[in-house]
Amino acid sequence: MARLEDYLEDALLHRTTRSIRLTEIGLFFFFFFFFFFFFERSKRVLEAAATAESAMSRVRNALRGKVTVAAPHGIGERVLPQILLRFRRRHSSVEYRAAG
Repeated sequence: MARLEDYLEDALLHRTTRSIRLTEIGLFFFFFFFFFFFFERSKRVLEAAATAESAMSRVRNALRGKVTVAAPHGIGERVLPQILLRFRRRHSSVEYRAAG
């Protein structure tokens, strides 16, 4: 506390042998400090809420449903599985089946 008072060049506490109380500057400093601390924490909570809302929005707007895929035999065996695997990773809510 002494270092802080030296840095601020003002006493924050009025000390006696029987008590300690805030000075007027001390009261202002601690009020400001706690207000700033609360404000910063509140800001982080609001940022986290905005991030969660954004994630929920992406989930709500994600593709979903069922798809039936048909392709010629060669493409269906060689190319389509790789494409469907990548699609499935991006859109896990979409169900697909091969027509055959």
